[in-house]
Amino acid sequence: HPRITAYFTRDYNMVASNKPHVGVQGGFLILTPALTSFQTLSAVIRTGDFRKNGGWGGTEHGTFYGGMTFQGIIPYFYD
Repeated sequence: HPRITAYFTRDYNMVASNKPHVGVQGGFLILTPALTSFQTLSAVIRTGDFRKNGGWGGTEHGTFYGGMTFQGIIPYFYD
């Protein structure tokens, strides 16, 4: 069986219907990432490539309320 490293719920109510990516609901998040995943996610956060109209890495992940927080970066990383 594959190991589950992230479990979260989506927050469909906070994203406009025309947005391609949905954020994470901020009240529920479980992570047990491998060390390499943790290091990669940490590097993404430290780089801080969040763009006002483009979201994380210009991918439109996080172009909604709360998108600069883990509500946007978690789906950017795990999608």
